[in-house]
Formats: sequence, structure tokens, C-alpha cells
Amino acid sequence: MHASIPSRSTFLLGLATLAACGRSVIDSTDPVALSAAPVVKASVLPTVDLDPEPMAPLPLPAELEAAPAPLEAALAAQESTDIVVRAGETLVVLADLAGCTAEDIAKLNGFDVTHMMLGGESILLPVDRVDIDTFQARRSERLDRRLDRYLRGRGGVAGVSTHRVHTGETGWSIARDVVSAPLWVVAAYNPDVDLDHLRIGDSLQVPVMADMVADLSEKGPAQP
Repeated sequence: MHASIPSRSTFLLGLATLAACGRSVIDSTDPVALSAAPVVKASVLPTVDLDPEPMAPLPLPAELEAAPAPLEAALAAQESTDIVVRAGETLVVLADLAGCTAEDIAKLNGFDVTHMMLGGESILLPVDRVDIDTFQARRSERLDRRLDRYLRGRGGVAGVSTHRVHTGETGWSIARDVVSAPLWVVAAYNPDVDLDHLRIGDSLQVPVMADMVADLSEKGPAQP
């Protein structure tokens, strides 16, 4: 005896019945029915914040916040003053008087150590090792010693005369033609005069060298 094969309509009816039973079990509030229902495990992905808020910087210790930057501290520690270079003064001479090195002065003023100093030039001078009063005192003493050596080499000074600046004259030409001495010698006798900016009629105190007087005496009076 052959088993009967269910018809297609009977098969579809059975599937619909099973689906209805499954829904009734899931929708049921019966604990027994719920326990029999298949459990579906869902994987939970971590949430990623694509636009996180910036973190506030951590506060620095008080001693670090109060500490100045290295460059600012170096500039604050180095005191300086401006001076006017006198004729005959060099970078090495000024460094020796200020108790520093020529490199210190050059770096402070932004020029090379081979810079040629000119009379009347204004520069910055570090005074963190020697105060300005001590510097000026040393400066005057050095000039006095140098002037004394120079004058003794010329036989001394016969006197001091007043020279009126004429048209076309400069400090250099007066030192050469009138005094026959270096410009720094004329500057030593006129410390408050800017020899680089002379005007017609300005008065200068100039030394009369003893050797020049002796030469004139030997030559005698000028012939008419």
C-alpha cells in the first residue's frame, strides 16, 4: 500500500499553520512559551565619537608659569647703556674698559667683531659687570695716560690756543693742518664738541706742541 503524497495546497496550509504558531509563541506573554522560543543573539558594536571635544590642557605648576622664556631671561639679565664712541677708541679698548669681550659688544649691537669704530658713533655697552660710572672713570684715566704719553713724546705742550672754525674746515683737517696731531688729541681737549658736525665760527681749544714752537724758532721769522 502506497502512502499518499500531500497535495500542494495541503503543504502550503501546513507552512502557514507553523508560521502562525511561531508568531503566537513570540507574541505570547506566557513564560513557558517564551522560554521555548529561539533566542537570537545580537552583536553590539562600540560607539565611536567621530568629533570628540578637545581636551583642556593640564595646568602647569606655578613655578613654571612664572618662569620667563630663556631668551627673555637672558635679555633681562643683561643690562646695557648707550655711549658715544670717542675718536681713537676701538672695540677692544671699550671691551677692556667695560670688563667684557669685544664679542659681547658686537653681539649686543648686531655687528661683526671686525667692525671699525668711528668717533661720534653711538653704540650699546653691556654694564652687567661694570657700572657706567666705573666705566667712565676708567675711560677718563686711560685717555689721560694716553695723552700724557703722546705729549711727552712731542716735548710737551707750549700752550693752548683757541681756533675758530673756518669755511671748509673739519675736525680732521684742523687736527692735521692746525695742530699736527691725531684727531683724538683734539677731541681730548674738546670733550663736549662733536668734531664730526662742526659749524663755521665754532671755537676749539687746540694744544700748541712744544716741538712745533721749537721748529719755528729755529727757522726764524718768515721772510717777506
